[in-house]
Amino acid sequence: IAAANHLHLDAASKDLQQQMHRLNSNHQLIITGPRLIYRESVAKQPVCSVMSESPNKHNRLYISARPLAPDAAEHLDAHASRLRPSVPPSPTREHRGKLNKRMAAVLKQYDDDARSERALQSVWAFGPGLVGSNMLVDATGSERDARTRLAPGSCEIRESVGSAFQWVAGQGVLCEEPLHAVAFSLIDVVLHSDAIHRGSGQIIPTARRCMWGSALAGGALLLEPVAVLHVRAHTGVLSRVKAVLALRSARIAGQVRVCSCPRTLEESVVEMEVLLRVAEAHGIQTLLRDATDGQALAWFTSNVWSAVTDAAAAHATVAQIRADKGLREHGPALSDLDDTPRV
Repeated sequence: IAAANHLHLDAASKDLQQQMHRLNSNHQLIITGPRLIYRESVAKQPVCSVMSESPNKHNRLYISARPLAPDAAEHLDAHASRLRPSVPPSPTREHRGKLNKRMAAVLKQYDDDARSERALQSVWAFGPGLVGSNMLVDATGSERDARTRLAPGSCEIRESVGSAFQWVAGQGVLCEEPLHAVAFSLIDVVLHSDAIHRGSGQIIPTARRCMWGSALAGGALLLEPVAVLHVRAHTGVLSRVKAVLALRSARIAGQVRVCSCPRTLEESVVEMEVLLRVAEAHGIQTLLRDATDGQALAWFTSNVWSAVTDAAAAHATVAQIRADKGLREHGPALSDLDDTPRV
């Protein structure tokens, strides 16, 4: 069950239990504790590409991963949220092309690497779900190279690599959480001349391994949701507000004095913008109201994604997510994904 907050989640769970009871179902309903949705990204520009071989050893893909500019990722996410309701369950190739053009038009305004028309035409896909802040770019070289090198089966490899990209954009390498603000570049391709040896069964898993490896080579990191909380309170209770926020490790990003016709300083009202980890946000509004006897008003406006900088906390979070999903304790290492010959 996906919900916006704990109250929404409790209501949805209770409604499900009541429906099961009305149906006189003999099945036992087991509800686990709530889990936040995290994101994965990369931290640095690629030094070199990652090469992965297909299971039959006849095909090779070279892919690199880089982070997108924060402004570009933010606007792509905002545009994707408006387009996502219109995406059909099984979009046609024409529909996918239209969505790609609309997302590319947004990218052109905020990403310096996508200013030219040729650069936009090389963008194969956005994801996850055809719209999002991640993209797949054909960087196989000149137009002549792209046409001659990929001439045998160029359409089928684009579909196969695109399918692998959507898979990876929805399930990252660390703990299979969705990706955020990652651009994958297809640097080079070596394909078998016989189409039977370069089908989707060979290309899709190879592209997935290669993208996972390029994410690890680019410094894969975990992003957590951070809520933007606005608090408006009387100056007389400001110290109590800050004490509650300190208990939740909140960071005050800005503070302004707001008051209509104040007579004295004590009568002024202060509004603060606070950055608070969503993991620590449950019940914060009730705590503020109780601590200030109802003299503090708090509301959330938006969420942003912030990297988990504490290595120990990131490792523990990844381990917990993998355990909740029933995955292996440790994810794949770069050496398991990169088939580049070692000297």
